[in-house]
Amino acid sequence: MYKLVIMICYLVISVNCSFSQNKSALSKKHPEDSSLILGQPSETVLKSYTGVYQLTTDKNRTITITSENDYLLGEISGQASLPLVFKSVTKFEFEGATDASCEFVSEKGKVVKIVVFQKGKFIWRKIK
Repeated sequence: MYKLVIMICYLVISVNCSFSQNKSALSKKHPEDSSLILGQPSETVLKSYTGVYQLTTDKNRTITITSENDYLLGEISGQASLPLVFKSVTKFEFEGATDASCEFVSEKGKVVKIVVFQKGKFIWRKIK
């Protein structure tokens, strides 16, 4: 019984420490907009990510990022839209796509591209 109580206390402490560390990581400030709402980028940051991006290696391929109800959607060249799942202020995963993630890149305070990782690295430049 004594060992069980110690194990439960250890688990409770571990979970609380992990939560505190994750909570502080989620509250880090974005360079363009210092607000995070419940661990999500603010509406201002999300809107800065919206637009049309063109694949640098194939000018006929585009990805359109839209904002809807405090989350982002990505639609690649006429395919179905996929929700982007928040991982950090600039990093997201494509929900429903195997091992697909992306990172929004800013230069001089303006979003200029998305780097998509899925079986390689693909750069999409913002064109609109």
